[in-house]
Amino acid sequence: MLGSIDVASVAAAALLRPQHILSFARLLLGGFVFNQLSHADTSTLVLPVVVIACLTDLADGRVARERQEVSRSGRYIDNLCDAAFLGFALSGFAIAQTWSLPVIGSAMRYSQYANWLPVLGLAVSFGIYMLRWPLEAQGRAPAGSPQGHTAGIANYLLCLLGGVAVWPGVLITPWILEPIFVTVSLLNLSAGAENLSIWLRARFTKPA
Repeated sequence: MLGSIDVASVAAAALLRPQHILSFARLLLGGFVFNQLSHADTSTLVLPVVVIACLTDLADGRVARERQEVSRSGRYIDNLCDAAFLGFALSGFAIAQTWSLPVIGSAMRYSQYANWLPVLGLAVSFGIYMLRWPLEAQGRAPAGSPQGHTAGIANYLLCLLGGVAVWPGVLITPWILEPIFVTVSLLNLSAGAENLSIWLRARFTKPA
């Protein structure tokens, strides 16, 4: 009994480290963005919240390095919180039809679900990326994914653009929004393909 309490205390203390608190904050920030855009297609709060989320993503890794507490579990927490924030935020933008407007949007002419394309791309990219985790636990870490890193940055930049687009009184032309959101979606799908290729090589290549 005492042993289980000690383990729980250690786990709780580890999760309450400053870098993890910064990561977990993105869960709340993402939920806030989703809630805002579920009720209205404009907001003055979305952009500053996305900026704060970007700052927490930059800060959590730096704090971990400064405290010499870099770990694989910490990276997983960071990755999961990134995916959760982006999933919530991009879903909110999709509900608000931020990327392609019903009347003047070209993408909407092809599919009424066009605004969900970034969410689909994120789900594919991150879902395949997670395949590497069991291999890492076995000490068979796959190679890094340059396209995955680029796609991660692009997702946050897309959310920043979305925050500007939903600001009341701001109208960004579809000629800007649509190529950008489609490009980011394709970047995610390309990162998913690269991660799948990396995983397959690592999974089926015998250790030396």
